Amino acid sequence: MTTARNTYDAFVFDLDGTLLHTLPDLLTTTNICLEQFGFPTITLEDIRLLVGDGQRRLVETASPKGTSPETLDAMFELWKATYVDHLGEATRPYAGIPEVLDELHARGKKTAVLSNKYDSGAKAVIEQFLPGKFDLVLGSGPVPRKPDPTGIRYVAEQLGVPLKRVAYFGDSNFDMRTAANAQIFGVGVTWGYEDEQTLWDTGASAVIHQVEDILSFA
Repeated sequence: MTTARNTYDAFVFDLDGTLLHTLPDLLTTTNICLEQFGFPTITLEDIRLLVGDGQRRLVETASPKGTSPETLDAMFELWKATYVDHLGEATRPYAGIPEVLDELHARGKKTAVLSNKYDSGAKAVIEQFLPGKFDLVLGSGPVPRKPDPTGIRYVAEQLGVPLKRVAYFGDSNFDMRTAANAQIFGVGVTWGYEDEQTLWDTGASAVIHQVEDILSFA
């Protein structure tokens, strides 16, 4: 772990692979959609490499090359409807996440979620698994997908915290590139879906290995 030299006022988190382990339910939903359209299914290891860029992009990359945009649109609508039915079968918060979020609030910190998951899906999954833990939850749609920095800038503005007092935590290259693009402190977490070297290579200011290490920045 890189020792924190500063503390921050706002703690913003990626969702899938950072707060919640969601891969099994993402895989189930994606394979149901692929089967419905007559396409080959994928494995858990396949989907690990496909997550991070939003579910519309997940549908596209999981489908055979050359699939028409109209078919992909229809698949994404089916994906969203199907995900609601399977949400919670295997999804769970990473151990220690609820307690860390409570401690951040006890220390007077603001907390938020910025995800590439479509906005209604991000809000639904947080409401089910981590209700009342965040001051703001934002998915893609209202703002461009990460690594565009618009979302994190919007979150900071809504929280009333200057960007230099914001730390962003995530498990993917999209998250670290977002932090770098917004010129804020980006913390890579290794309990998620990408390897540590990728986090460093894409702009992490620090990398942590235990959920409790989040509090070292508070």
